[in-house]
Amino acid sequence: MISCPPLFLPPVLMPEAVVPAYIEKGRLFPTKTYDFIVTASDKGKLIIKPSHKSMSRITKKISGVIKDNRAATQETLIRRLNEVIVGWADYHHSTCAKRSFSTIDHRIWEMLWRWSKRRHPNKSKSWIVRRYWKTHKGRKWTFMSDKNILFLMMDMPIVRKGQMALDKNPFLDPGYFEQRAKKHRLNRKKAICSNRAAQIGYYAL
Repeated sequence: MISCPPLFLPPVLMPEAVVPAYIEKGRLFPTKTYDFIVTASDKGKLIIKPSHKSMSRITKKISGVIKDNRAATQETLIRRLNEVIVGWADYHHSTCAKRSFSTIDHRIWEMLWRWSKRRHPNKSKSWIVRRYWKTHKGRKWTFMSDKNILFLMMDMPIVRKGQMALDKNPFLDPGYFEQRAKKHRLNRKKAICSNRAAQIGYYAL
């Protein structure tokens, strides 16, 4: 569906149309889930990225987790946040999501700062920073406890799926799609093993 060549798009939608849509038979249609935004670029490529609604939903969900754990320990909060953060980042790992990941990471930092200030209203900013944020293996401002580290969406490697053959059918050519899925899993494994966080053992205390 996504692999449809952009030259089939209606001229009125190129090159700067940015609409929540899915592609079918060379035409753009509004989506119902609004998880992604499909952009027809001026270079003849389709750019797929997380939609604003999707980013708003994950921000509200993370905010809810932090509010529900106002009295919890830092370790408990990190563990529950990582479940949400890793899941959303993994869902969008094959899209153009680096800017969205950076935006969400910044929002999380702001929410965690308010969380820590609320817990220690009489403490100075420098004391709060030393208490909750540390420098770990060369990276500053790491929100971590003695046993756990907060996952950053920016550490999720972006691995895009290759162009799909338009003459293949998932019911008639299952071998092609199995090989395609296997190749994507292998590429993801290589990317995860070669990214900065994995190289320095960032998430292994």
